[in-house]
Amino acid sequence: MLVIKNKYFEFIIIILIGALYTFSFAPIDFKIGIFISLILFLYILSNSSKKASIFKSFLYGVAVFASGVSWIFNSIYYHGGEDIFVSSIITFSFILLLSIFFIPLGYFINKDNDMSRSYMPIIVASIWVLLEFIRSHIFTGFPWLLVGTSQTGTFFDSLYPIFGTYIVSFFVVMISMMATVFILSKSKIFLSKLYFLFLIFLSILINLFPIYTTDSQKSIKMTIIQPNIHLGIKFDERELKSIKRKYLQILDNKIHSLVVLPETAIPEIYQLDKTFYEKLRINKNINIIAGVFNYNHQVDEVYNSILVLNDNETFYNKRHLVPFGEYTPF
Repeated sequence: MLVIKNKYFEFIIIILIGALYTFSFAPIDFKIGIFISLILFLYILSNSSKKASIFKSFLYGVAVFASGVSWIFNSIYYHGGEDIFVSSIITFSFILLLSIFFIPLGYFINKDNDMSRSYMPIIVASIWVLLEFIRSHIFTGFPWLLVGTSQTGTFFDSLYPIFGTYIVSFFVVMISMMATVFILSKSKIFLSKLYFLFLIFLSILINLFPIYTTDSQKSIKMTIIQPNIHLGIKFDERELKSIKRKYLQILDNKIHSLVVLPETAIPEIYQLDKTFYEKLRINKNINIIAGVFNYNHQVDEVYNSILVLNDNETFYNKRHLVPFGEYTPF
C-alpha cells in the first residue's frame, strides 16, 4: 500500500487533485478527471489520522473552490462596486466558507475507521450528497461544482431528468470510493464480484430510462443580442440612455421575430421602464425574452427574472442567487 510520508508533498498533491476536480466541468470538460481526483482524495484520507483527514479535506475544498469560483471576485469587484482589496478579502473568505463543507468528510473518512469494508462506498456517497444538498440550500444555496453536474453529456444523462443531479453525484462518488476500497481491501476477489454486480445494476438502471426527444421538424430562428457593455458602466445610472441606444442600434440590423436579451439587460426595474420594452416589441414586431429586475409589489421584493414578452407578460424568478454577487448573506 502506497503511503506518502512527506506531508508537504502530500499537500501539493491534494491541491493539484482539487484543481483536477474543476477540470471536469466546462469549459475543459475532462469528465474522467473527477473520478481520478476523488479516488486519490479518498485514498489519501483513508490512510490519514482523523485530525489530519479533517485538515486535508478542508485543503481539498480550498483547492476546488479557489480554482472553480474565482469569478466571484469579478462579481463583487464590478457589480458590487468594491475596491480590489475588499473584493479579494470577500472572495477569499467565501472560498474558505465553502471549503468548510468538506471538513465532515475527513471526520468520517480516515484510518481510524476501517475504510476497506465493502459497504463504505454507500456511506461515503451518502455523506457527500448530504453535504452537497446542505451547501445548495443554506442561505439560498450555492449549488456550484456539484459532482453530478460534471457528468452532463455522458452516459449518466438519462438519469438527470428523472432523479436529478444528486443521484449522479451519489453514483460518481460511490464508484470512486469503490475503487478506493478495492485498493485498500485484501478481499479483492469478493469485492470484484460484488462491485461488478453493482455496475451491471447501474448499467441496467441507466438503460431503463433512455433519453426521449421529439424532433419538431420545425426550426426556430432567433436573434441573440450580446451588447458587450463594460460591467464598470452597466450599473451607472448616467449610462442608462446610452445602453438603451446601443440595443436600439443593434436591433436596427436584420433580426428574427424572437429576440433574446441577456441577464439584467437594462439596469432598471422593469416595472419602471415597461414602455421601453413594449415600444421595442411593437415597433420591431418581435417577441422578447430578456433578463430583468422584476419588482413584486405584493411582497415588496425585487427579483432577478426572465421575462417572456409577447401578447402576454410572463416571469420566471431566479431561485438560487449568487451570494455577494446578487445578494449579501447575513
